[in-house]
This record gives sequence, C-alpha cells and structure tokens, in this order.
Amino acid sequence: MHEYQAAQLLADYQVPILLGKPAFTAEEAIQAAQEIEAGQGEAKGLVIKAQIHAGGRGRGTFRESGLEGGVHLVDDASRIVELAPQMIGNTLVTKQSGAAGKPCNALYVVEQVAMARELYVAIMLDRSRAAPILICSSIGGMGIEEIDKEYIKTFEIDPSVGITEDIVQQAVDAFDVPAENQESCAQAVRGLYNCFAENEATLVEVNPYALLEDGRLLVCDTKVNIDDSSEFRHKELFALDDLTQKDPSEVEAESWELNYVKLDGHVGCLVNGAGLAMATMDYIKFNGGDPANFLDVGGTSTVERVFEAVRIINEDEKVDSILVNIFGGIVRCDIIVDGVIKAMRELSIDKPVVLRIKGTNADIAQETVANAGLPIYWENTVQDAVQKVVALTA
Repeated sequence: MHEYQAAQLLADYQVPILLGKPAFTAEEAIQAAQEIEAGQGEAKGLVIKAQIHAGGRGRGTFRESGLEGGVHLVDDASRIVELAPQMIGNTLVTKQSGAAGKPCNALYVVEQVAMARELYVAIMLDRSRAAPILICSSIGGMGIEEIDKEYIKTFEIDPSVGITEDIVQQAVDAFDVPAENQESCAQAVRGLYNCFAENEATLVEVNPYALLEDGRLLVCDTKVNIDDSSEFRHKELFALDDLTQKDPSEVEAESWELNYVKLDGHVGCLVNGAGLAMATMDYIKFNGGDPANFLDVGGTSTVERVFEAVRIINEDEKVDSILVNIFGGIVRCDIIVDGVIKAMRELSIDKPVVLRIKGTNADIAQETVANAGLPIYWENTVQDAVQKVVALTA
C-alpha cells in the first residue's frame, strides 16, 4: 500500500495520524496544501511526499526533473506550486527502488509537526515462529537499523489469543513515554494489532511514531503489506494496488495466475513450485549462468497458462535461452510440453529450450518432444539440463 492508503487504514482503527491528503496532479497537491493550512488554524508548515513502493524516498532523485529528494518540508503552499510539477509524473530513483526507479503518480501532502521524540513500532509475521511479533523501540527515525539492540523490545503474540493487555503494557513501557501519554499509546498498539490481524497483513510498521512537542502521539510515516494469499477475502484492499509500481510483465503474469519476478540474467526459467524454482536459480548461478526470472506455473497449469508463461519469458529481451524444469506430481508433464511447443510454434521462438521433466506422463511428454521437430533439448538430470542451457546461452 502507498503511505496515504496505509495511514487511512490505521485511522480506521483509531490510530492517530497526521492531517493529510493525497494528490494525483500538481493542481490537486496545491489545493490539498491550502485545505490543510486552513485546517491547521495557524501556520505550521507542510510536508510533501512522493508516493512510490520503495523506501529511501527522502534521499532519492527524480530522473526527469533532477529534483533531489522525494520528501520536502515547506513553509507554506506557495512552495508546493514549484515542487509538485517536478515530482508528479516523474521517476523517483532511491537506494531501494533499483536503477529503474519507480513512477511517482501520487503525492501525499501532510501537516508539518514538531517532534520531541521519534519512536518505532511494527507488527510483522515471523514465519520461523509461526506467529506475529510486536517490535517496539524508544528510538525511531531514519537510523532505526543502526540503533543499539538494548533499545528494541520484541514480543511474540499468540495468534489464537491475540494481543493481551500484558503485552500492551510491556510495549508502552518499552516506549518510555510520559504517564499522560500511556493510555493513548496503548490504544494505538491495540489498533495496530487489530489492523494487522483483521486485514491479514504481513507487516504494519510505523516509523516514526512521534511524540510531539504539543504532547500528542501521532503516526508520521507508515508501511502496510497485506498477504497476497488473502486477496479473495480482501478484494477492497487489493483494488487499491497501484499497478504502475510493478513491472508490466509481472502484472500480466498475475492475470494468468503465474508467480513471476523479472531478474537481470539471460536464462529464462519455467518451473513448477517455488522451492524448485529457487533451487533451479541456484543451480544456474552455480554453473556460471544468471537466471532471467523466477516463474512458478503452479500445480494446476493448463496449456494456455504454460503458453502465456513462455510468451512472457520470451518477450524479455535479455533472455537468450529457456530452461523448463518440472517435477510433475499434480501437474501433468504432457500439458507442460504441449504448452511449450504451442508457444514455440505460434510465437516463432528460435531461442534454444532445454527441458528436464520428471513425473506424471513424462514418457508421453518425451515422445511429443521427439516428434516435434523443434530446437528442444531433453535432459534427464537437473545438472545436465543446467549445464546445457548455460552453454547455449554463452
């Protein structure tokens, strides 16, 4: 979720957030700034933030305009007249965005506040413990990764019980806030957990969670990630997804229920099962090659889905060869081969394709390949297949 979306979600759980408004044009940003100024009652200043799916915005650079920084503190709305056109519609490159950067199609204009202290709080899914964990720190801000561990407190939450009042109180103690702030702090911790649990999140992070000079505790920046597997239960949340933040090929792959991530190598990979896909990528690296993608066709593949998988891989200009590594338990090997052959014929693919296929109907698949008359290499082991595809790529 973008920051403005995550902040609004937290507000729905009675977690206090900054006064702010999203904007999708420079004109809307100026109008939002004027409305926030009117709501403040007195001049306090504003912050304009680029909305992209990557961290490090404050130290990023807009490629087209050359503007330094994706987050700017300004005295009043007049400065936003100058900044907004240099941000909206431009590409912001940060340490976390990769060299390609991310398109900035939205801005978040918020009130500027005076912070007395910056705190940190997050709830995340710890898969090793099969439970959510609550992380609290009396020190937050941009240097959270470097602070001493003695300031960070971690609490495991039993998902069958939820957050208890004992854990809430320990969290409040960890923040080391004044007595008059403890109840509002406790309410925020409860709200964060309820947001995490009810929306099936994998992460709800607030940094900084700020104690202001006027005594209030406010969320000043937040990040929320929702478990992809829960989409069918939270369609309204997934409808908020900004697809411009993703690689177009990854978006297209999702429409075919393919798990695809584009990488920088030259060996295209078509595999069934995430574990086998990761192992296959390692094999390629160990043998001197570089995988061009992660692609898991899953266990319920059809000829059409395999066809689209091969098409997406082939359209990557960096791909020089394609490795198909299938262990057919649920998925039928002959369906995989039919999809690959259909793609090679209809798309006129002339890149070499190497198959290592074992499992259900593998004998039928091998016979089909033998009779296809196409540049397809059949190998019996993963090692042989990887060595062949790397050699063909070199």
